[in-house]
Amino acid sequence: MSDLDGGRPAKSSKVGTIVIVVVIVAIVIAAALFAWHGLTAPISPSTTGATTPSTSASPTSGPSETPSESVDPNRILVSQAVPGVCFDQQAMSDSNGTYIWTIDCNQPHDSEVFYAASLPEGAYPDTTGWQANVLQYCHPAFATYVGVAYGETTLQISYLHPSEDVWNGGNRMLVCYAVDAAGPRTSSIKGG
Repeated sequence: MSDLDGGRPAKSSKVGTIVIVVVIVAIVIAAALFAWHGLTAPISPSTTGATTPSTSASPTSGPSETPSESVDPNRILVSQAVPGVCFDQQAMSDSNGTYIWTIDCNQPHDSEVFYAASLPEGAYPDTTGWQANVLQYCHPAFATYVGVAYGETTLQISYLHPSEDVWNGGNRMLVCYAVDAAGPRTSSIKGG
């Protein structure tokens, strides 16, 4: 206070108070905008150990596709597949072999998992190695699950395997499934 202003506070304290209020309001607005952006920004999907679809013992390895961001209770990672899971091959292929959308086996479907297991540690298999794995693991599992040898049925064996980088990261899952060439079916292939 000064003697000249009759005991009133100096103008600079009013300006200081206004500046503080403006700064606080600006901080609140910035925080609100930041929070709003965090709620509405697209989620960056992560790579989840994508596998590559293969059919009739001629596998291909390709880049993984970014999985869909929507959550579907029937969607599982291929690495979570177990024997008895029925699905449509096209939907799985559309996700680049990353996901399977499970279907009740009594509903129309064209594919069914009959073998899913992690392979032993070792070097990443080349095309010949994957074909050998299919013969070693998928063919006997098919006969056990279906109840007849692979060559005695019109079902086709297809399989999924991890890409090399996923394999090197520890996911060595081989998933074998049967595709009904006759088209959609409304029953399980399990017979054995």
